[in-house]
Amino acid sequence: MGPSERLRGYCREVSGYIRWKRIRPAVEAEIENHLQDQRDAYMAAGDDEETAAGRAIAQMGDPALVGRALDQTHRPRPQWLLAGLTGLLMLLGLAVNCFVLRPAPGLLVAPYFLPYALAFGVFLCFYFMDFSLLGRHGWTLYGLVLAFAALGILLGEWGPGSLVLTVGRLRIRLSYLALVFPAAYALAVYRMRSMGLPGILLSGAACLPPAVVLLLVSNLSGLILYAVAALGTLCSRAVEFGVCTFFVLVIDRKLCYRPTRLLRRPEKPLLREFIRLGLPAIISDTILAFASSAIGMILGHMGREFVSAYSIVSVVDRMCTLATSGVGSAAGIMVGQSVGAGEAAEAKRRGFSFLMLTAVLGVIGAILVVIVGDWSISLYDITPDTIAITRTMMIASALVVPFQNISSTLGKGVLRGGGDTQFLMVADVIFQWVASIPLGYLAGLVLNLSPFAVLLIVRIDYVIKGIWFIQRLTTDKWIHQVKRSERAS
Repeated sequence: MGPSERLRGYCREVSGYIRWKRIRPAVEAEIENHLQDQRDAYMAAGDDEETAAGRAIAQMGDPALVGRALDQTHRPRPQWLLAGLTGLLMLLGLAVNCFVLRPAPGLLVAPYFLPYALAFGVFLCFYFMDFSLLGRHGWTLYGLVLAFAALGILLGEWGPGSLVLTVGRLRIRLSYLALVFPAAYALAVYRMRSMGLPGILLSGAACLPPAVVLLLVSNLSGLILYAVAALGTLCSRAVEFGVCTFFVLVIDRKLCYRPTRLLRRPEKPLLREFIRLGLPAIISDTILAFASSAIGMILGHMGREFVSAYSIVSVVDRMCTLATSGVGSAAGIMVGQSVGAGEAAEAKRRGFSFLMLTAVLGVIGAILVVIVGDWSISLYDITPDTIAITRTMMIASALVVPFQNISSTLGKGVLRGGGDTQFLMVADVIFQWVASIPLGYLAGLVLNLSPFAVLLIVRIDYVIKGIWFIQRLTTDKWIHQVKRSERAS
């Protein structure tokens, strides 16, 4: 990064703390001019350009402190119309709530009006305060939410759908924590944005307590809220796709994608590299989808109890290993960057770091599966036979979880980021269609083995792939450089 770019980067970082976006360009220009004048003064005194730029930035001060001070100076005019519309919508919500539930007149003030008044008060508080305080105290707010959840679990009573905490005449349904935890978790992750690998580890661990709490406080209502959360996830992915598309097509100046070029035939060297590195990954994921369907058909022929038990185990498994998908995505990006820069040694170092991280998360996930398993069973209305099958399959799942985490992080993250997609495709074909599926059919439908043994066998591919992927990581064979081609003028 050149000296001029350092100055512009400092200006952008300072302006990022200013909430009034319309004033940011003027502030950036003013700060950059001041930094350039100071840099020129240091250069006139004998410093080289790089040193002069560094001294000018140091003299200006910490960008966070400068940005917050400027944010206090440049405040936009309050948008009273929007605040009024927000209050009006809350009043309409209160009216609809009262119309649907038809409470007694004496109960209207406390349980129905008070939450709306508190919500509008909180809205006004955050509208006029410096909301960057939330980011600076992310861990504190996250801990307070967990403390409230623990208090609710200890003092709450079961109501329709979930635990309910009663405070006087006010009843708080704890299943609504599913709407609070995402914000608290996001603030905690934001607080760890510059901590490097420890921050990644803590971010993965921080998502586990909310998952356990929601399993303890909810049944039907919690499942409905999870469905709403899933719909929210779909909407967020759609927005994310739109933002990324807008950035790539409109703002980006490096990739040079343009809508008029999307229908052009790709250059032959680029197409060959895509077929060599990208097509095996597509085939691998397709094979995994068909294999999951085949395993579901095998279990379906074993009876409804097996299907129900496997569904419950799969839900608990996914919730207790939620951090693994994020770790795998991060591993693919970071390792891919190192390989693309030609830094093979750094790619291997990052690969082993993610291996250690996912091993720790795998052990934690296995323990959570065992601990949370019995609690999760109580959320379902199932027969005693299904309960017994679920418990044995839960133990088998816990034994496989560490290998499953390693297989997922190395296969979908590290090795794929290194371009070793052909090897991964062969591994998926061999160990699922040659080992897991035929052995699962033999164990479940021919030999009629116990549910514990059947689950271990249908997931034996995770164990084999986990061990084989670790061995592959110790070599240099998984690092494949993309063959670059010169762009036609």
